[in-house]
Amino acid sequence: MFVLMSDEEMKEAYGDYRESIGEAKNTLKSIRNIMETLDVSAEKAMDILKIPADQRVTFQEKINRE
Repeated sequence: MFVLMSDEEMKEAYGDYRESIGEAKNTLKSIRNIMETLDVSAEKAMDILKIPADQRVTFQEKINRE
């Protein structure tokens, strides 16, 4: 049986998730831009952006896939 959600319910259920994905993409883009512009490592770029230690592994993995 399908239960349809209203637009408001969908926004509430998935809005935060979508926002966090967008923020992660923007952060990754910022890391790459700093790396390229300043010719620094990903670690140094994350230092500049003050990325918390618990998030760095995820960003480093994404950068390594390039």
